[in-house]
Amino acid sequence: MNGWVGVFATAISAVLVFVAGQIVQRFVIEPVQEQKRLIGEIAHVLLFYANRGPEGVEMGTFTAEHIHEASHHLRNLAGRLRSSLFYVPFYDALALLGRVPKKYDVLEAAKLLVGWSNGILNKGSGPDNIRRRRIIAEKLGITKRIGVVD
Repeated sequence: MNGWVGVFATAISAVLVFVAGQIVQRFVIEPVQEQKRLIGEIAHVLLFYANRGPEGVEMGTFTAEHIHEASHHLRNLAGRLRSSLFYVPFYDALALLGRVPKKYDVLEAAKLLVGWSNGILNKGSGPDNIRRRRIIAEKLGITKRIGVVD
């Protein structure tokens, strides 16, 4: 009889460890990975939209529709970046451990993405947009990982 109690206790322990692991994976690891994918997408956009602006429309490089599409995409990324603060549990603790960017840096990057979204539509905002892209890359750790984005 004692042998069965040990087997049963071992089986229950294994199930509990498995369930705990699945909970951590689902509610902590996956949201962090999703935020990292989003930051990777922002790294892509920093290069891809670097030459977008009203000047490109005047030169015939881009249509106004391309510029507006870029503006909407940047604003969408800003919203998704802000929302990532809500679906990563224990965000402040993970930021202290360096697993995610600090909350202030994420909010600042989102604000600058909105500024770039607005600036991409305005002639003469090129220097401001360059500055915004550099700060976004710095705040999200993109510069540290791949270097300067310009």
